[in-house]
Amino acid sequence: MKNNKIIIMLFLIGILIITIFALYNFFSSDKSVIDKNFDVDFHNFKLQKVKEKEEWSPNGDGIKIQVFEFKNWDKTNINGLESLPVKYNLPPNEIPREFINNTNGYYKCIINKEDNRNFDILIIDTLKKKICVYYQIM
Repeated sequence: MKNNKIIIMLFLIGILIITIFALYNFFSSDKSVIDKNFDVDFHNFKLQKVKEKEEWSPNGDGIKIQVFEFKNWDKTNINGLESLPVKYNLPPNEIPREFINNTNGYYKCIINKEDNRNFDILIIDTLKKKICVYYQIM
């Protein structure tokens, strides 16, 4: 009887650990991060990451670039997005030129009010079906 209780407890603990792991992966996916940072819903999209670059210095300055490919584009997701080309005069950055010079698609730029060198930008190229997510802290 005592062994059965131990087995049941171990089984329940295992189920709990698996559930926590699954929820963590769901809420920390690239789609969830984009949704949280830019308020753009990509849950109906199948995104495939094709490039990621991240460089941070010891003082916390740095950049992060993620490039994704997608197959279908749903125009209902453009709420809050502006049409390309980017209309902001951005500080020096490492955004791939194929995105920054693009005129086919949408973008959303969030610039830090205290230091305009710090910004996040989401660029969606609807012709090449690529997305660039860029974060910069200087």
